[in-house]
Amino acid sequence: AARKKEVTAQHNFEMLEQSLEDEIKFANQDLDKAKKTLAECAEIKSTAEGDLQATTKDLKADVESQSALHQECMTKASDFEAETTSRGEELKALATAKKVIVESTGGAEKASYGSEESSFV
Repeated sequence: AARKKEVTAQHNFEMLEQSLEDEIKFANQDLDKAKKTLAECAEIKSTAEGDLQATTKDLKADVESQSALHQECMTKASDFEAETTSRGEELKALATAKKVIVESTGGAEKASYGSEESSFV
């Protein structure tokens, strides 16, 4: 009976030992997978941070370029408006001058001076 009890205890111990060794083996496999996944994620994160830094730099340059382009556009629009106003004033002055010339000549362009029209060109 004592021998059977000892054999049973030895068998139970070996079963427990095998069970614990299997748990340790599977836990180590899970740990290795987790470490591998962690390394992959760290690499992905590093790449994403590099991309973010490059994109942020590009965005800053684009914003500066847009600001300069906007300033240039506003300057050209202002210049165009000034030129248009100046042209309008010139046309008004020419119209006034033409009116004065027509009034001062009193319709001389319609008068006939007795000679046939000839070109001096």
